Amino acid sequence: MPCPTCGAVVTLDMSTLPGTSGSPICPRCGYFHASRDRDGEILTRPWGGSVRKDFVSCPKCSNQLQPRGDKKALSKPCLDCESILQINRGQVISVSPMQSIDAASFTKEGWKQLLLCPNRQVRGITLGLSKHDMLFAQCPKCRYYLRFPKPAEPLPPEEKEAS
Repeated sequence: MPCPTCGAVVTLDMSTLPGTSGSPICPRCGYFHASRDRDGEILTRPWGGSVRKDFVSCPKCSNQLQPRGDKKALSKPCLDCESILQINRGQVISVSPMQSIDAASFTKEGWKQLLLCPNRQVRGITLGLSKHDMLFAQCPKCRYYLRFPKPAEPLPPEEKEAS
């Protein structure tokens, strides 16, 4: 495996179980951290450092998105232009329109804002808010993105009395 600092090849004796970690020694730089994710892939970072935060730019709207730090192939929603970006090793490889449906209702439960999917009657945890004041969530059953206009903030009691 390559050292995350200098790229030197380092051998690592680590379990194949997900979640295991180790601190191999690079002959040039010293220690670095390695861990195995739940898919079995080994992730590395400098000793005492964190996984580098990389950003990709949406080709449609130039919105800056932060994919996972481990550079795996993934899909990432761009909430501003309602697109799904397919990202592989920090590069956008395709852009497709978000399959979205309007959510049937909006509620607040505890500290989480939840949207109810009209297809499956299950709730998806809110992903975020776009610049157009739209809330987004992903239904865990049908995997569609739910969209709903941000609810108006309730008036404070003193403003309710004045109106």
